[in-house]
Amino acid sequence: MGESRGAFIALVALRHAALADAVLLLAPAAHGPRPERRAEALAAFHGACAAAAPGAVRRGGLVLFAGDPYDPDPAARAAAFAAGMAQCGAEALVIDRPPAPTGHGAARDPAFDGLFGARLAAFLVG
Repeated sequence: MGESRGAFIALVALRHAALADAVLLLAPAAHGPRPERRAEALAAFHGACAAAAPGAVRRGGLVLFAGDPYDPDPAARAAAFAAGMAQCGAEALVIDRPPAPTGHGAARDPAFDGLFGARLAAFLVG
């Protein structure tokens, strides 16, 4: 599991098969919130998803939050993640911009665990 930069690092690690049974990415980011870096951020995310090795994981989860200034295009990233998981033969779960909590640090909001913890844990365990 990784959040922000840690989530992006976990995604990049999927280039290597069989490092983990499951991965959970919470608000992945690596390029900052500046508008001039959005195209680079989106390209890097797409590239990392496309590079996921067959058999890298069995299950992959992605949580994107509304109002995240680090996310250049949530819908495109959700689609790229789902395609990457399909490519490596993994079951995918995408939670795409729930109504709450919001913002880049939403995974650290105390309400996040109550809203999504059990669902995410059940998915990751299988």
